[in-house]
Amino acid sequence: NCVVGHIVPPQNFPEKHLDAKGVCLAASVMLVNVTTWLSQNTTGEIERLLEANAKKKLWNLGSMPPLVVALAGGKWAKLSGIADGKGSSCEKRGGFDWAALVHPFKAICEPPPTPTVCTPLKQHVMSSLGSNRIGAMQSNAFVKLTGAKVVNTGCDVAFGAGPTKPVKGAPVKFLFKGNNQESYREAWKDTITVADNGFVDDYFRAKGQPSIRLQLVEDVRPEEMKQAHVPRPDFFGANQTRKPLLCYHGNHMHVHSVLSFVKHIPTPFDLRLIVPDGYGSPASVIKAADASLGSRKCGAGSQSETCVGLEIKAYSAPKIYEKLVHCDVGLSPSEVYPVHDVATLSAKTAGLFQKDDTQPEDMVKRCKRTANAGRAFIFMQLGVPVVVDACPEPLLFANYNGQPTSVVVYRPHVWADTVQRLLANPGARARLSATEKTFARDFLTTRVQARKLLARTADVLRRWEPALSLI
Repeated sequence: NCVVGHIVPPQNFPEKHLDAKGVCLAASVMLVNVTTWLSQNTTGEIERLLEANAKKKLWNLGSMPPLVVALAGGKWAKLSGIADGKGSSCEKRGGFDWAALVHPFKAICEPPPTPTVCTPLKQHVMSSLGSNRIGAMQSNAFVKLTGAKVVNTGCDVAFGAGPTKPVKGAPVKFLFKGNNQESYREAWKDTITVADNGFVDDYFRAKGQPSIRLQLVEDVRPEEMKQAHVPRPDFFGANQTRKPLLCYHGNHMHVHSVLSFVKHIPTPFDLRLIVPDGYGSPASVIKAADASLGSRKCGAGSQSETCVGLEIKAYSAPKIYEKLVHCDVGLSPSEVYPVHDVATLSAKTAGLFQKDDTQPEDMVKRCKRTANAGRAFIFMQLGVPVVVDACPEPLLFANYNGQPTSVVVYRPHVWADTVQRLLANPGARARLSATEKTFARDFLTTRVQARKLLARTADVLRRWEPALSLI
């Protein structure tokens, strides 16, 4: 056995209160909780001890003494369900997530219990649009990440969406697309509501509803496609050899935001608008585009390089990547302009908010200003250079490792000039594309979001501790 007094003289470290007869770790095989290790500056402590030993001999040679001293005071533990290396009975010591280092010894006595999950959301029964569909992706990514067993009753974790009834008995319940009416909150009072943006997260928390903030991330990765976006070194402006393709995808309401500024971009371009049927018919979008672009819009069948071409496509989640991959610049506005669609949407969604909120239209505006980073995320996953406005959610992800992941517009009236400058700078587009792909690979995956769910689960459910190594 490893005994403290055999490794290091306790009297040389009175501040550590070392027990000479105490059990110490044997640094042969270690499993390190990196987050805690860093937060406790364990490396710095070991380096300080090594420097002190170089000046005055505090222990005999070896690598274990500084570890024994630095991790004294309960900063390490045996893994639950692990033998002592000699085949003796297991010691079951749960709750080591606070430890900077744990020692697995040699043999696993028994596997940890298999986590169970009730009703991971079925993608085919969810809405094909927006956060409902992504909720299905994230809940199923959670099951895949943890290796959980899917059951109908008696589960550890349950998922729900919208107005579904809460699952009884599950210690942890997550709800996607919940609302904040009193009767609804009472039914789900012991449930963690999943918020897809900071405004909704803050709103629920202010009302006393437990909430967790996830990002709206599609479960389709550029690596799975035949081809991700490859920036082309074209200069767009005077004497350009081809028209750039500008793209927008999202709801009908923000089409008006796009049309309000693209008409002021001096360079001729092609505009691709991808909108769902539920937010206005293609005919209404065409009518709005005609009114905005006027004589600049290309006529039917025109191949002219001096007019603005318009293409409207129906939103299709499985095909959204292939419809955007060849875009030269992505447009992802979040600002809501005062058009009739805001009032219409307010009438449909005001019930999601408390009755004491007397300005539902203003609530919708504030909500929609924060909620549309998911559109920018798709452009980032593809590596399509994207322009966003200075709303909270897009700004949160506008920089990675000191490099921009998007071009941020701080005033509505400078959108056109900002897009024009980006079109005229192929080097900037290439740099943006490279940073976006790296950022997407590291953060914009359903697995990352599932890890957040797992961390919140482990806070409540201690038997999920073995899965914490996945975080």
